[in-house]
Amino acid sequence: MLSHSRKILVYAVGPAPCTLDHCKVLLCDALHFLPAKCEIFIRTAKFLHKFIVSENSLCTLFVSDARQQLHGIFMQFGKNIQTACQLRAAVYSNFDTLIHQYQNNW
Repeated sequence: MLSHSRKILVYAVGPAPCTLDHCKVLLCDALHFLPAKCEIFIRTAKFLHKFIVSENSLCTLFVSDARQQLHGIFMQFGKNIQTACQLRAAVYSNFDTLIHQYQNNW
């Protein structure tokens, strides 16, 4: 059992931020899911696409804003991305590259 002073030392020092990032990436890879941030990008893109093509008159008022937001999301992952499906492929590709970098540096 650790003494009180040792417990404080462990919590005060803690793991390095780069180690935490490394563990998060490898955990996501092991569990076969993307980090939440990436999933949010993909789900937002799907929602905005449905919003843009909707025939709802209220949605049509905000189509230009939705297009700008969707374009902004696509541009974060590449210039040639036009659909949520292409976005998902680009996100997975970027994530796979990141995993390989972490595995090579570990």
